[in-house]
Amino acid sequence: MNTFKRGQAIPLIDGYTIALIQRNDLNDIIEMLGDPKVTEYLYFAPAPEDVYRDYFGPIIEGTAEAIGHGEWPEAQRPSFATKRVVSWAWWVCML
Repeated sequence: MNTFKRGQAIPLIDGYTIALIQRNDLNDIIEMLGDPKVTEYLYFAPAPEDVYRDYFGPIIEGTAEAIGHGEWPEAQRPSFATKRVVSWAWWVCML
């Protein structure tokens, strides 16, 4: 868990990793939320890019600060980026 709390990805299942959400994930999130195959299942999408930046930006900044202090994020729900190792495809899960 210490590796995870420091913001490093850890193996999830074969071919996938999970890590606390970070700044470099935001553009991937926005790209994913622009996909009609994804947005058809979401009540909040599609939306203008600024909506996603305004929502995820503070979560990402709070997470970055927590990683810098070696603490868990204080967001309402810690956010994680799950990535497929061999592809750009990935999902964000809010636990």
